Amino acid sequence: VTVKDNLNVKGMKSTAGLRKLKDNLAGSDSEAVARLRQAGALILGKTNMAPAAMDVQTDNPVYGRTNHPCFPERTCGGSSGGGACAVRLGISDVDVGNDIMGSIRIPASFCGVCGFVPTGGTISLDGFAGGKPMGSSLSRMLRIGLQARTLGDIQTVLPVVLDKHVPFIDETAGHPLRIAWSDDCGHLPLSDVTKKRFASFRQVLAAAHELYPLQPNDFDFDLARRCFIKLFYGALAAMLPPPVVLIEKYVLQNRFLNSQLKDYLQAENELATCTRQLEELFDRFDCLIVPVTATPAFLHQKPDKMRGVQPIYRSFLVDGQKTSYASANLGYTTPFCTAHPVIAMPIGKSEEGLPIGVQVVCGYHREKKLLTVVHQLQALIGS
Repeated sequence: VTVKDNLNVKGMKSTAGLRKLKDNLAGSDSEAVARLRQAGALILGKTNMAPAAMDVQTDNPVYGRTNHPCFPERTCGGSSGGGACAVRLGISDVDVGNDIMGSIRIPASFCGVCGFVPTGGTISLDGFAGGKPMGSSLSRMLRIGLQARTLGDIQTVLPVVLDKHVPFIDETAGHPLRIAWSDDCGHLPLSDVTKKRFASFRQVLAAAHELYPLQPNDFDFDLARRCFIKLFYGALAAMLPPPVVLIEKYVLQNRFLNSQLKDYLQAENELATCTRQLEELFDRFDCLIVPVTATPAFLHQKPDKMRGVQPIYRSFLVDGQKTSYASANLGYTTPFCTAHPVIAMPIGKSEEGLPIGVQVVCGYHREKKLLTVVHQLQALIGS
């Protein structure tokens, strides 16, 4: 097992990709690592990440850049990019990482491996370098998860790290599966190669299962994305010193940073609406399947500027058309700030050989069902 570099492993450095933590030696294991070690796992070492987990590329001032394992000129994804490389290359069987914006799902999709993120609150967050986030909303959004080459490796490790006190639901999947899907998640950009591969995947599924194209009133993707931004930056504003917040807002023009409690509470109410929509969807369907990002792994891209540790990109190209970096690379993953369990699974490759994945989402605490569903889907496409 390897471990992302913002999770503590006793006797190893936990830098989170930050220069100020380059000499931070962990005095104890994080809870997930401690459970794995007790079960007999061999902890090989730490894996590289984006600074403070704030990018979908893996490049930081402590250890430098991590390339894609098969296409060195391209990114491996992020922020848990080093972990995706480790398991794809066979360095480790499983990498333990974390995901709040897509940090496990995106590199898993880019590198052609499986990325699992459980229901919020089901794996302990104890042992983060720099401390875990404040507040219950952000703590549910941020989840410890796993990357592995196979679903079987995830199934082996998962029972060890899951909190035994969580009431997991032992629900079986339907026969045939009832599958809801969307290929643009609220009119997001999607590359032709990703759209075609996703369409081919659905065609295979349709031979054995019931497919339902998601309707606009089924789930408000745009509202979920807005909720994520308000809650994430609202919590960040509450944790920063007031002078830093003023500089960020009025000097650096960070329009998302907002410390108003009323706005934060409104976002929590909106998140509850999104959560209810998804739970009602999962009363009717076994799972929801959507893309992970607008494109496969892209060429290394330098930020136009830095806002503290956060890189800022002015634009991003999808099939030659300009869009925002965030929309293309985070628009598909951030709606699941609802903290539903999700697996990113590979479904094929582009003509260049670039892996392409999808997200498979299930209802709260239905991890067992999610694993069963993905196993059935993989059997159909022979992966």
